[in-house]
This record gives sequence, C-alpha cells and structure tokens, in this order.
Amino acid sequence: MVENLLTQHEKLTHRFHQQVGVDQLVKDTDPTRTATAEGQTFTREIPNVFALFDEVGAGKTKQIVDASQMLYLWGRVDTMLVLCPGFARSTWAEGDPLLGEVAKHAWDSVPNIVHEFHGDYTDLDMTAQGLHWVVSNFEFVRRENRRDQLLHVLKGRKTWMVVDESWCIKGRSDQTKACIMLRRKRADRATILNGTPLSDGKPQDLYYQFAFLDPEIIGAKNYTHFKKKYFATTTAFGQVVEYQHLDELNARIAPYVLSRRTRDCFDLPPMLDPITVEATLSNETWKIYRDMRDEMVAWCGQQASTSKQAITKALRLSQICSGILGGLENVTDDDDPVLGPNSPAPSWMPGAAPTAIPGPGPFGQASPVVAPHGAQKLTKEISREKLDAFMAWFKTLAKPRKMLTWCRFRPELVRLHKELESVYPNVLDLWGSQTPDERRRVKEFLAPGGNQDEGAVCGITGTGAASLNFSAAWLMVFMSHDPALIKRTQSIGRVERPGQTQPMMIVDVVAKGPKGQKTIDHHILKALRGKDDMARWTVNQWRQILKEE
Repeated sequence: MVENLLTQHEKLTHRFHQQVGVDQLVKDTDPTRTATAEGQTFTREIPNVFALFDEVGAGKTKQIVDASQMLYLWGRVDTMLVLCPGFARSTWAEGDPLLGEVAKHAWDSVPNIVHEFHGDYTDLDMTAQGLHWVVSNFEFVRRENRRDQLLHVLKGRKTWMVVDESWCIKGRSDQTKACIMLRRKRADRATILNGTPLSDGKPQDLYYQFAFLDPEIIGAKNYTHFKKKYFATTTAFGQVVEYQHLDELNARIAPYVLSRRTRDCFDLPPMLDPITVEATLSNETWKIYRDMRDEMVAWCGQQASTSKQAITKALRLSQICSGILGGLENVTDDDDPVLGPNSPAPSWMPGAAPTAIPGPGPFGQASPVVAPHGAQKLTKEISREKLDAFMAWFKTLAKPRKMLTWCRFRPELVRLHKELESVYPNVLDLWGSQTPDERRRVKEFLAPGGNQDEGAVCGITGTGAASLNFSAAWLMVFMSHDPALIKRTQSIGRVERPGQTQPMMIVDVVAKGPKGQKTIDHHILKALRGKDDMARWTVNQWRQILKEE
C-alpha cells in the first residue's frame, strides 16, 4: 500500500530506503522489529513513536512529509507540529519548493497549510480544512506563555509532533522540558530526527531524546534511574568512566530506530582526500601563542582531573592561531565522556567511518603581518598568516564556481569576506542574527539547481551546520576548527548529500610555529578526523598535547 501511494502521489521519486522509512513511520507498532540482549527480547510495541536516525542527506524530511500525507488521507492526523533549531525553521516552512521541504514534497492531493510560529507570527488560524503544519523553534516555545498558547491551539487535534535535530534536546534544559510537555499533553504520535545521534560517542545523550518519545523505551523512569542502570563508574566530578548494560540499552532502542548511511542510499560523487594548508606563524605571533600556551600548561598542572575551563583557554589559543586577540566569552560544556575508539557501534547505527581521512596536501606560504582591518569591538588583529596561506594556495587552484568556507570567529569571517571580494563577484555571509531575507539569499545561492552565479559563502561554524542543502558547492574550507565533532560532521553534511554532482574536497587551514612546531590547530584537526570530541577531554589530556611541538 505504501509503495502504491508514493508512486501515485509523490512529487519526487523515492528511493527504496525512504519507502521503508515511510512504512515504519505510518505504523503504530511493528512486532517484526525485535532485538535481543542479556536474555531479553525487545520489540516495537509502544505505539506511535519512532526515531529516524538516517545520516545527514538521506532524506529524513521527505519521509516525514510523505508519511504525513498518508496519515492525513487515512484520517489519523490533521496537524503536524515541527520543532527545530531557529536556523532550520525556514527549511520546513519556506513556501518556495527550492528551499522549503514541505513545499517540495507535499502531495497535490492533500491541502497543506503551513504556519510559522515565532516572533510576530503567533496567530494560528486552524479553521481551514486540510493538514496544518505548525513550525516553530526550540528557543521560542521554551517560553511558558508560547508553550501555553500551543497547548490551547492544539487541544482536540490529531497531532503528530516531530523534533528535528533532536540532539538539541539531549540535555536537561527548558527547551527539552517544553518538548516533553507538548508531547505528553497534545501529541498522539511523536518522532525524532537526528543525523548524528552518537557523534560525540556519549550514550547518555540518548536519554532525553527517547524520554521525549516514551521513557519505557529505555527502561528508565528518570535520569537518576538511567544513571544507576547504565553508568558503572563515575568520578567525584560526575564524569562517567565506564558504562554497563549497553547491550541492553541498544537492544531496547533498536526496534524503534532506522539509521542508514547516505552513501549506502545514494550514488554520490567521491570525497577526495582532504587538503591541509599549513601557515607558518611569524616570530611575533609565535611568541604570543607560546606565552599563552605555557600559561595554560601551568594552569592545567594545578587543576583537578576535569575542568570546563580548559576548553575556554584552548579557544584563546585557536584565536591566536587565526591572528586575533580578545572578544571571547566563556565557553563551557559538560564533562561527560565519549565511547572509546574500540567500543562497538550500536546495532541500530551503521558503522561510522570518517567522512574525510588524513592525507597530504600542498602548503601555503605565510606573508608578513599587515595592519589590522575589519576589527570589531574588544578584538584586535595581530596577524593574518592563515588567511595569506590559504589565499596563496587558492590561487594555485582552478577557481570553483562556488565555495563554502567556515570560520570559528566573527572577526576572522569579516576579514575573509573582504579578501574574497577580490576573487569572486558575490560573497555572502552566514551567521547568527541575520534577517530572513539574508539567510534566504545564502540558501538560494548554494542550493542545487538554484542560483548559477559565481561566488563564495563565509559562515560561522554551527550557524549553518544543520538542515541546509549546500550541495551546489563542492569545495569546503575550514579556516579554523571547533572541537565539537557534531559541528564538523554536520558542516560536511551540507555538501555531501543528494544534489552534489562533483567530487568533494575538504580543506583545513592550520597554523604551525616558525620551525614547524605543532599548534592547537593540529591537535584539534587530528581529533576531528579521528572522530574524537576534544570538548570531553580531561585537563590532563589537554596538558599532554600542549606540551608537544
């Protein structure tokens, strides 16, 4: 039945894995999906909940839209409540089929009415006949008055609630609380979407995501119960050293999960060996870097075994490598550990392999330090070795029609934008606090089949790292690196997806000392390519790598 309906009504032809996904999404339960561990057999018996964990680019949104059309025609759903990060809201709600997923995949035989619930758009008129889509973002609905408004509007409706990028509710927060409340009180059916469910290798990240669906899935009434059941050893600081009963946890989850790799589902062009462009720091910049590094090494030697402040101090070293000082705010993260490199992947998740593997590449030559320009409040440009090295390398390349670059720091992006204006007729930016029109222009520029003009996009890592299709570009450049593995994985997923027609290349720009000494750039890049999340490292680990040159 599912195949026939798809063939008759869909706008874009489905792949087989998407048909399988739609079939699971429209089912209430499925006793054929089972998993066994420690003498227990678990099945998909809790009704109307599912986790679609297909890799980035595998078409999770199309599967949701197709399934929603079927359920509406069968009279089982009349409202779709979609919650996602703010930057992903337009991906669902945009009325242009080139940019909006509902507009792209919704069937002509179903009247679809899309409402954006945010900012000044809070009046939800649900009186028209059809399938109503209410699209909002976590940051908005976590406010009690907005949540109460949704509870009022959705009362009595047949609601399917979808949480996109469910890693956003992996921890205890107001937005997690809001999602769980809306699910419990108004949603008859619930689904989570996540293309990187274990990118950080932490099983505890799964707790709140599955608690949103139904806590019975993981067999824990609350997080305290979850810790007692699955954490074998913890430190005095609350860090998990060792897990237990992970086979049971994975078996409980497996019947409710579909997780497929994009390259197993689509015939994509190859990912070329990554290029590493090294920039030699000047003696002056190296002295500043070395002094900050030595201070951090001494600090690490005085601290306890774990610290949230280590990542902040390492961030300052990264900033110096990019030729910038000042303007940083504290960066914190939790102290949860990752699964070790030899830990087996869960049965429900396909074997993960690095998207890009280490490989040799040409080296750029750094230029002398120049006078600061494009500096922002509280920041100071001290050098531009990495920028000069990248531009020297870029001039040896046959210029691509479109290029996507990522920076970690706003002043770094401003400076790169100005430099690229001498190369491309169009240079666009992607960062927070942009207007909808500015963001739309970027999406149109890099969407497959969209704008055909030449140009480059300069983005802040994380701002556009999820829910966007930038496959019109085949060259992606990281001018600096965030240690959070999920941001790296999601960023690469913007180009490694359906719509890509060219072999893809990832370029990493790293700084080195005047005599070839390693910097924090090398250590972060090594960890990212090895799928290791440095944000979870202990202070001692930081100290050891910083002593290496």
